[in-house]
Amino acid sequence: ALTPDSIRAMYAEMTAAAQARDIEGVLRHMTEDARVLIKDSGNNLDLDMTMYRDLLQQGWGAIEGYQVTISIDSIEVAADGQSATVIDQTQESYQAQGQTLQTSTRETATLRLVDGAPKISLIEAVVQP
Repeated sequence: ALTPDSIRAMYAEMTAAAQARDIEGVLRHMTEDARVLIKDSGNNLDLDMTMYRDLLQQGWGAIEGYQVTISIDSIEVAADGQSATVIDQTQESYQAQGQTLQTSTRETATLRLVDGAPKISLIEAVVQP
């Protein structure tokens, strides 16, 4: 069953992979049919895993000095232990074209138990203005 501890451990691994810009390391923690929905000042993206991989490759390829922190606000595990909802705040900073940029994103993730491990099946991300 999913537990808050197993979910926190998975998030720690995923954060470390993101910090290392290890795309496959990030995607390892997501289901093959996962979706990523991103809302950013009027632009809505609905990405499958192939599109999300492309977005990470393009985004991480064009920047330097990438730093990421993910702070979990809440973890709610369903009564049957098979799924969970996680709300987090993701802070990213990086350099692009000589400028340091920062973004803050509120993410709601739906997780499910796959082969005994927590995997993300949906991320709904709202980029804060």
